[in-house]
Amino acid sequence: MKIGSSIWRLFNYGPMALLIYSFERFSNKPDTSPKFSELNSIGLILNIENKNLWNEEMNLLICQKANVLRTSLLNQEVKNVFDNLTITRIAVVGALLNTRKFDAVVETGTQNGISISLINFIRDLINFDFQIFTVDVASMPKIFEKNVKYIKLKWPARYHFKKFFKYKTWNNTIFFHDSDHSKENMIFEYKYAWQKMKVAAIVSDDVLQNDAFMSFSKSINHLPLYFKLDSGPVVGLIIRRCI
Repeated sequence: MKIGSSIWRLFNYGPMALLIYSFERFSNKPDTSPKFSELNSIGLILNIENKNLWNEEMNLLICQKANVLRTSLLNQEVKNVFDNLTITRIAVVGALLNTRKFDAVVETGTQNGISISLINFIRDLINFDFQIFTVDVASMPKIFEKNVKYIKLKWPARYHFKKFFKYKTWNNTIFFHDSDHSKENMIFEYKYAWQKMKVAAIVSDDVLQNDAFMSFSKSINHLPLYFKLDSGPVVGLIIRRCI
């Protein structure tokens, strides 16, 4: 069964999710996703509370580590996300980790494990201990280093996703969305992370593929921030006001 297909969505996400996904896909509505030039964006160096939290030295170290990780996956089917070393999402998470002592980072969409391994690398760079979780439905070659807890979501994925995150406190957590980028799934993950897990911040990759991130930000009355540090996709950030 192909991941992302209608049948796969039915058995993993449920009939209502499939209905919403199908309506969004075939409604022929005009593209309402924003363009990066139209957004309140932030420049090449991330500054939160006037602190320089990311710099070229950090960029270089992360790129070097990414190349090491990719080399370890030679002759394996590696997804193309790091072909051009697009590290905006890693820089945003890293900058956040420099602002305060978060308890955990939760990533959805492990893929080959490179992103979460880089976040683990940042953990060593800043010399601060926090928990690292990553969840995925896909079976593909993965690489993890120490401290990373990988959760393979069994069928049905949504049920086991909710089950895993139900019995733990996540209010001092960064939620990092990098899984299925359909509008239906993005909205589901944002809502669950914000309303049920009550996370401190949401970082989302590829937020201009549709208007899910902007719509969700408006629905909770929080200002979204947008970052694009290289040729890769735009990354969105929402920080809960109480942190």
